[in-house]
Amino acid sequence: ASVAREGSLLPQVSVPCLEDVSKDYILRETQIRCWIEQALDVKFECLDLSEVLHSGVYLCRLMLAIEKGSVPRIHEQAADYLYRENIDFFIQAMEEYAVPVRFAAPDLLNKRNMKLVLESLLKLSELATERRFRVQLPPISSLSLPSLDSLTPSHKRMVQNIVRFSKSRFTPIVPPRNRKRASTVQTKSIVRLQAIVRGNLERKKLRKIKRHNAYRSNVAKEILETETRYVESLKTCISHYMTPLQNASREASGKAQNTAPIIPKPVLRSLFSDLRIIYNFHEQSILSKILPRVESWNLYQCLGDIFLEIISMMKIYTQYISNYATSINVYRELETNRNFQEWTRAVEAEIGGKVLPFFLIMPVQRIPRYVLLLGDLLKHTWQDHPDYNNLQEATKKLQDLTAFLDTKEQEAENLTRLVKIAAEFQGMLKINLAEAHRKFIREDTFNGQNVYLFNDILLITSAQPAQPTKSTWKKRFSYQPSSSRATFHWIRNLKVVGNETGFQVLASGSGAVILDVTLEKEYGDGWLTSFKAQKRRRIVGPSHIRNSTSVVPKVPTITRDDSFVLLQQNQEVLRNHMFKVNVHLKTSKKKKEKKALSALQQNLLLEAQQLEKQIEQKKKTRGQLRRSNSVGELLARKV
Repeated sequence: ASVAREGSLLPQVSVPCLEDVSKDYILRETQIRCWIEQALDVKFECLDLSEVLHSGVYLCRLMLAIEKGSVPRIHEQAADYLYRENIDFFIQAMEEYAVPVRFAAPDLLNKRNMKLVLESLLKLSELATERRFRVQLPPISSLSLPSLDSLTPSHKRMVQNIVRFSKSRFTPIVPPRNRKRASTVQTKSIVRLQAIVRGNLERKKLRKIKRHNAYRSNVAKEILETETRYVESLKTCISHYMTPLQNASREASGKAQNTAPIIPKPVLRSLFSDLRIIYNFHEQSILSKILPRVESWNLYQCLGDIFLEIISMMKIYTQYISNYATSINVYRELETNRNFQEWTRAVEAEIGGKVLPFFLIMPVQRIPRYVLLLGDLLKHTWQDHPDYNNLQEATKKLQDLTAFLDTKEQEAENLTRLVKIAAEFQGMLKINLAEAHRKFIREDTFNGQNVYLFNDILLITSAQPAQPTKSTWKKRFSYQPSSSRATFHWIRNLKVVGNETGFQVLASGSGAVILDVTLEKEYGDGWLTSFKAQKRRRIVGPSHIRNSTSVVPKVPTITRDDSFVLLQQNQEVLRNHMFKVNVHLKTSKKKKEKKALSALQQNLLLEAQQLEKQIEQKKKTRGQLRRSNSVGELLARKV
């Protein structure tokens, strides 16, 4: 039976052959040893726990089992300074785990004050049990108490010292008779106490720096390893997939030591995009700079300045990530080609079964990986480190770059969807859906109607089911293709009203109901927010008038500069539209879809020519305006 002593964490068990304090210590030591053995799935041959734990190896393993990643590394070499570092790592991990630590590293190294060590380990086990650690502390009633004869001599001496310390009494200090001498002694004692406190604080800070540096070393090695694997993977993709396909497309016959299938150059461009540029950039600008620094790693080594230098150049990923969805679609279309399938299988057998999409997605995942790695490196960098500010700034800029690339990826996906919708409804509407200024926002199906939201129009289509007709030459029924009816409405002429069951789209003037939707509130609020966002924007396009309250005099020589920028932006968007249409035209196999894409391509070419004329006219007007301004300045100077 255990009886808790007042003011002590260690309960007392009455065993007739041992003293109260010694039996209490041995029982608690046995309990902690059994808990560590179960947690680490090991069996200690030595009963003396101080002998087992003084290296700190098992303590670090125990902390890693309780909380993953709490200890940066473990030294198993037989050296006291390495053992001390293990114990320091364990103590700091316990402090982060909110365990009150009552011992220091020299206590375990010198095998003393083990009672304080056991009390700290007991508290650790209680907290771990509260946080659902898989191994619980075994009850004392289930343990067998070892006999005193089975203990080693050093173990016996330690138990006797614990008993002697528990029975000792402190003698009262007699105040000195000489007051002047007493004040001098008191001053020296205070100075000595301050020195001890400052020394302890500095040593504690140094131990934390050592632990953080161990973590920094691990993260730096991970950055180098992942960068090396990334560059090697891109090199493999270029040498085994990209280069053979490009060589085959250059050869007229497709023969001459090249078994790769012949694929048109625009399709190859859509498949691989700027992969070679990205490979050269990482090999020459990143890996070549990181490698020497990680190999000569020290306490104050820096990596943040390297990433600050290259962040501005990482926008080369914009085109690749924007084209990624198209690249995957092109690959799926190429997979239907038997020659391409046979060739890719042969290549996969050479490089260990890695398929082409495995390499194509790597650049998409690389920038977010940098954010995670630099964030982890910043977490373990102290504020007065020379790399702290650079890492903080580089992490922030990489996060902004990741958000920017995600936006471009979404825009590219919306652009691809816009081209497909425009091809699907080509000739059914009075307008061209693939205009330069138009952007696809979202789509859904409400009450059997397909609803497409763009930045300036709302397109509603309703599919009529196919009607069966009896065949005249065989006794069976055939189905005519279903016909769809499409209507569009300008957003500037609409208003949307939300209610408890969904939302309604109404005509601004007459109030006629265009669309009545019953949805859950959260989903309806999403559509409501998207519609109102497009309603608030200033719609600008070839068939629209810019909303402005200011009156501009009709003088041909005065031109708004932002209108020229707007035309250039529309020209860039139109080029992207034409590029997507060309890709779909090359990969499409359906005659009806090809016909619609060809008609859409002609419309885009006409619009591109008109836009080019407008830009040339704006350039001439801007040149006249600048010349007139320069003449006015000269006249003003003469006056």
